[in-house]
Amino acid sequence: MAAEPSVAIEGDWPSLGAPPAGWATLPVFTTMPNSVRVTVPVPPGSNLYGTGLVAGPLERTGRFTTLSNEDSFAWE
Repeated sequence: MAAEPSVAIEGDWPSLGAPPAGWATLPVFTTMPNSVRVTVPVPPGSNLYGTGLVAGPLERTGRFTTLSNEDSFAWE
């Protein structure tokens, strides 16, 4: 029996519009042969707390976090 399609990827999400004026943190998307990388620049002096399902201290400033999607990449 085949699984039903994920509701999360069934369609495009509606746009919420442009970020507010002066918004400094915009993600940068890079497509690679077998993956997509998202880099989020953080302005100097910012503090980061928690970065998803990664063990470690709550305060994450100055650390790199790698998250992996466990679904099949580019599944159709």
